[in-house]
Amino acid sequence: MSRWILIVLMAAFLGACGGDSPQAPEAEFPLAPAFALNDVDGNPQALHSYRGKVVVLNFFATWCAPCQVEMPQLEAHIWQVYRDRGIVVLGIDLQEDLGQVKLYAVNNGLTFPLVIDPSGELFRDYAGGSVPYNVVVDPEGQIRYAQAGYEEATMIRLIDQLLDAGG
Repeated sequence: MSRWILIVLMAAFLGACGGDSPQAPEAEFPLAPAFALNDVDGNPQALHSYRGKVVVLNFFATWCAPCQVEMPQLEAHIWQVYRDRGIVVLGIDLQEDLGQVKLYAVNNGLTFPLVIDPSGELFRDYAGGSVPYNVVVDPEGQIRYAQAGYEEATMIRLIDQLLDAGG
């Protein structure tokens, strides 16, 4: 099943490359695979509980140098700017130790929720196992953006479009 999702994500991404917006408004978008994990503080984080909100999923690992650069940017330029407008940023760590992930959050000034994918299955479903990887899910639960690395301007433009469309 994860190969199918990867194919759908690639098709959505390739379609997004064709114009000024990530995809044409009439395009069909794949539904984001459901998941439910506890964050590093023990609070449940289920994708379905954020229906009606724009969700940014950041797949990372503490050992990943590009992740160490982009996560503070996500904190400052996405989470801190948009959280009062209903944006959710959720960091998803690849199979690391709880204490290590908590320390990473403190050392990088991260305040958005972080979960650990203990099996790596969620990574395979969304990102094919690569880090860093970012996904934007629209309020209807559809994937509107999926990209290895961090394209801040593109993400902000899409978030603004999604917020303007919903409000």
